[in-house]
Amino acid sequence: MIFIFWLLYIVNIFSIFYLSILLFSYLFIKEKTYPIINIQKSFKLAVLIPAHNEELYIERCLNSLERASKSGNLVKFYVIADNCTDNTTDLASKCGADVIVRSDTIKKVRDML
Repeated sequence: MIFIFWLLYIVNIFSIFYLSILLFSYLFIKEKTYPIINIQKSFKLAVLIPAHNEELYIERCLNSLERASKSGNLVKFYVIADNCTDNTTDLASKCGADVIVRSDTIKKVRDML
């Protein structure tokens, strides 16, 4: 019986100590504040479009993506022309995308060893 009394007494002391630490931290420790960032000015999205002889579909793809973005200058489109032999690069640049041309005569296919 005395053992249970002392056990409850010790548990009570620890709980009072724990609650006092919580109260102290609530009253005296200030919460960190972070500056609000204007997302409209700082956020940009780059859309990478791989293309290999996509002359028939590249204009439609870029126009569709441009309409879907609705954000104007926050989205930048890049077309990676992979060994194109047709008019894909000209059509993509005409639509306003930045074109990165890859013309590798040794490795025609990217998975080739």
